[in-house]
Amino acid sequence: MRKDKDIILKLRSQGKSYKEIQNSTGISKGTLSGWLSRHRWSQETAIRLNKKHSLHNTVRIIYLNKIRGQKLARLYEQGDIEAKEEFARLKYHPLFITGLALYWGEGDRVSKYGVLLSNTDPAMIKLFRNFLIQVCHVKKDRLFAGVFLYPDLDGETCRKYWSKEAGLSGVKFHKDVELIGRHKHRRLKYGVCKVGCTSRYLKRKMLLWLKLFPQEILTEKYYEDAGVV
Repeated sequence: MRKDKDIILKLRSQGKSYKEIQNSTGISKGTLSGWLSRHRWSQETAIRLNKKHSLHNTVRIIYLNKIRGQKLARLYEQGDIEAKEEFARLKYHPLFITGLALYWGEGDRVSKYGVLLSNTDPAMIKLFRNFLIQVCHVKKDRLFAGVFLYPDLDGETCRKYWSKEAGLSGVKFHKDVELIGRHKHRRLKYGVCKVGCTSRYLKRKMLLWLKLFPQEILTEKYYEDAGVV
C-alpha cells in the first residue's frame, strides 16, 4: 500500500489529475481524494488544474462559436440568394403576394425568430396559415397560435372558435394573453388571434422579401409583365 501511495504522490506532484492517476493506477477517485486532499500542495495542484481546464473550455467555446458563426453566415448568405430566387419565381403567385402584403401590414418585424401575424379576422389568419404551409413549406406541427383575450372572455370558447374558423385545428395554442381595453362595451367577441412559427432562417427571408416587395409592386413593368395593363 505504501508503494501505491508513493506512486500516487509522485504522479500528483507532476501535476496529474485524479482521472489521469486513476487511469494509470486503477485506484478510484474516492480513494485518491482521501489520500491527497489533506495535502495543501495537492489542493494547489487541483486549483491550477481547474484554472487550466476552465481556460481550455473558454478557448474551445470561443473557437466553436467562431466556427458556428462562420457556418451561420454562410447559411444566411445562401438564404438571401434563395430568397431572391424565390421572389423572382413567385412574384406573380397570388398566395405569395397576398401573404407578403398581410405580413407587410400586420406581421411582426421586431423579434429575430418569430414569423407571426395577429388579427381579428379568421379569414386573414387562415390565409396567412396557408401561406406559411403552402408557400414557405412550414410543417403544420411547427406552427403555433395564441389568443389575446379580454378578462370577461372564455379562453376555451375562443380557442375553439379560432381553431374552426381560421383552420387552426391541430395547431398548438400558447397560453392566452389578457387584453386590457379602454372601452367597456366595444369588445372583440373572440379576442385577437396570432399564428406563426419560429425560424431565424425564414424570418430573414421574410424581411428580404418585404424589401423587394414594394420595389416590384410599385413599378409599371410588374403589371405589364403580368398582363394586367
